[in-house]
Amino acid sequence: MDSVRSLAAQSLRPDQIYVNIPEGPMKRHPERSYDETEIPTELTSLAPLVKINRCVDDGPATKLLGALRLENNASTLIITLDDDFEYPPTLVASLAWEAVMKPDDALGVCGWGMLPMWHEVGVVPAYVPYFMRPYGRYVDILQACCGNAYRRGFFTDVEALADIPPVCVTVDDVWIAGYLRTVEQRHSALISKRLDPSDPEWKKEEARSSERQMTLSSFNHEHQVHYKCVQALEEKFQRRWTRNFEG
Repeated sequence: MDSVRSLAAQSLRPDQIYVNIPEGPMKRHPERSYDETEIPTELTSLAPLVKINRCVDDGPATKLLGALRLENNASTLIITLDDDFEYPPTLVASLAWEAVMKPDDALGVCGWGMLPMWHEVGVVPAYVPYFMRPYGRYVDILQACCGNAYRRGFFTDVEALADIPPVCVTVDDVWIAGYLRTVEQRHSALISKRLDPSDPEWKKEEARSSERQMTLSSFNHEHQVHYKCVQALEEKFQRRWTRNFEG
């Protein structure tokens, strides 16, 4: 609920907030079912601003694909967020303003570029600090957790986007950015403002737990999942993903 509350309190209120809750077995844990999910009364009480969208499970990419299947107007601005962060009150207004100034680009608050490596790792993420982006900056990948903005018209083949290779399921930010670059010829850009999300209290407590398991991010880095997804994407679409450092 923390992320939804922070969205409802934005200085520029969204026309619609979709909370995508899949139905049936979980994609990553098929022994469990989303049908057992208890929807908080507080969430349902926020209608009509908040719409609960029962949908298919596309993994972490559900936050984008759920909205793409509901919206048809090419000019609609879709802002995707994670459900375990609290977002700054000016996030929506800032992304909406930047989307007017840069109408052809996917936009985000944080992201990284791919640096070439001579050994088998293939690609190493190079995160862009704020002092290097006073006026914004093009990157290869927008991080999904910070808040990204896309026009609905950027995605002309939703079914191709939804056909995610298994290795890419947990790195949806890589998959989405790669699809936009290789299929739609769209660039990804960071905005200039520093609008990082914050952890709610329950997440801070979880992070302090000595019994906490390896995070998904740590797993992806340790097992080179990002680069494996890049390879799978290029194989699927039979096109090379042109990196920003290549011009």
